[in-house]
Amino acid sequence: MFERIIELIGNEHFQSLSSAHVFLIGLGGVGGYTLEALVRSGIQTFTLCDFDVMEESNLNRQLLATSDNLGKRKVEEAKKRILAINPHCSVYLLSEHYKKEFWSRFDFSSYDFVIDACDDVFVKVEIIIRAMNQGVPIITCMGTGNRIHPEFLKVSLLHQTNYDPLSRKMRQLLRKVDEKYLNVPVVWSSEKTISSSSIGTLCPVPMVAGSYLANYVIHFILNKEKK
Repeated sequence: MFERIIELIGNEHFQSLSSAHVFLIGLGGVGGYTLEALVRSGIQTFTLCDFDVMEESNLNRQLLATSDNLGKRKVEEAKKRILAINPHCSVYLLSEHYKKEFWSRFDFSSYDFVIDACDDVFVKVEIIIRAMNQGVPIITCMGTGNRIHPEFLKVSLLHQTNYDPLSRKMRQLLRKVDEKYLNVPVVWSSEKTISSSSIGTLCPVPMVAGSYLANYVIHFILNKEKK
């Protein structure tokens, strides 16, 4: 199944990928594509967190959403897809609402990487602080809504972002705690948002953002192994 990946990186490095335990928070437009790329790249242990269910409005951009699973829990549908691709995976589910009280009792230390793909700014702040305080590598995604150009997406540290309203809010909140949290890596877009009364979405943007998140995690694990 993974012979073409092993041809590229070698069996030893592939074993580092396959043995990693990734914690993914948020299984929407960005998170679904992140998960897909990680599973198909050989990572085999996941903890997935999302409290939501599939809705018709998800169909335009969310990989996990189909007309057949509307109303079903995203974590359950994500597990089905993972195991349909690779039945050897281990998948742990947390169908919990994103509340500060939940994260305050949460230990990230059992994970090799934390990926934040949720859309609640205060929860994102909480996750970043707790993961960094516990010394666990983390990457988070900024806004992908009201944009139509995936080529403007990039990866950098939070303090290097601009144009993005969510990034600006995150910088403000994290700066009040400690400047060090602005050194978290983020996927963000330098495209100025399109003015809209609500948040519009075009599939290629969250799709590419999810791929960027997955790619960062994959190379982080591989580079860590090389050191």
